[in-house]
Amino acid sequence: MTILVLILTLAFAIAAVIFALQNPTMITVSLFGYNVDGSLALFILLAVIMGIIIGILVMAPSAVKRSFELRS
Repeated sequence: MTILVLILTLAFAIAAVIFALQNPTMITVSLFGYNVDGSLALFILLAVIMGIIIGILVMAPSAVKRSFELRS
């Protein structure tokens, strides 16, 4: 199961990079009154990275709990 998740994650990451590299258009992102200029590829990759980090943080408590349950 872990190998399958790793393969799917890698495939998703590769697809995100290919998609980002094919969209080099410059855009302006406005957030809380701040305007940031950058390429669409940069913002797509940042969104993917942030999604991965949030997913890890959401899954971490259950993984720690399961680890403690397996030890006892």
